[in-house]
Amino acid sequence: CHGPSGEGLTAPAFYGIAERMTLEQHEAVIAQGRDGTRMPAFADSLSQDDIEAVARYEREVIGVRN
Repeated sequence: CHGPSGEGLTAPAFYGIAERMTLEQHEAVIAQGRDGTRMPAFADSLSQDDIEAVARYEREVIGVRN
């Protein structure tokens, strides 16, 4: 959805969004989704370890330091 480099495809680019969130906030968005947007919740389909791994990967792709 966000593209292989976080540039945004069917979803917004990570740039400017992930930088304003802590790692914990980023994980919460992945787990709970975001009201009023197309961002779905993944808590029912991913383990907490997987959610943490996705957040760290997404931040690494765009160069955000955890």
